[in-house]
Amino acid sequence: MCNCDLEQPSVYNEFFRRANKAHTCCECKSTIQKGEGYVLIQGLWEDEWKSYKYCSSCNKLIEKAFELLDDDCFPVGEFYIYLIEADILVGERNEDGVMVWDSSVDWLRVVTSSPLKLELVDVEAAKEEVQEFARAA
Repeated sequence: MCNCDLEQPSVYNEFFRRANKAHTCCECKSTIQKGEGYVLIQGLWEDEWKSYKYCSSCNKLIEKAFELLDDDCFPVGEFYIYLIEADILVGERNEDGVMVWDSSVDWLRVVTSSPLKLELVDVEAAKEEVQEFARAA
């Protein structure tokens, strides 16, 4: 959870779980297979209970992003949306009408466009690029 101006839940729990059945990652929409590890976030936002499941690769990516994006943050379950709105991820439809994604930064690689799956390539390069971006802002 971040320390920013976003609405904070009155109750927040984060657990590592092993899937007893298939689930869907709230970020990349890939299937978390039975037996795979995932992170479950549960919270109470404005009197409404919500839960989010992150596959292990999205969770690792988000943990690194929190380290890199010191003062910036994003709502739970909306990391990919944040990347798109920040023009870090750019998409274009191909001739078949399928959205094809690309990263505008060297430290983030698009593994697949459908479902959208990302990986952090170089943490040190990411730190330098984020610092340059922050100085320019």
